[in-house]
Amino acid sequence: VKDLLVIGKGVQFKTSGMVKNKVTVQVVLDEGKDLYVVKFYKVRKLVPNLIKEATDVFAEDLVSTIDAVVG
Repeated sequence: VKDLLVIGKGVQFKTSGMVKNKVTVQVVLDEGKDLYVVKFYKVRKLVPNLIKEATDVFAEDLVSTIDAVVG
């Protein structure tokens, strides 16, 4: 993980290392449901392009949700 940022009620980071997909990941808490929304972006020329979004993710499923996309 690199470039870790706090964004509102969540975090944003870039994947790094030996992964298939180098993407920007946002993990944001949906306080009403007490669940997370995970968004995956490819950024080209400073323009983010949403490639996948997972909603209603439980805290214990965050790692597996991110791993499924990042590889």
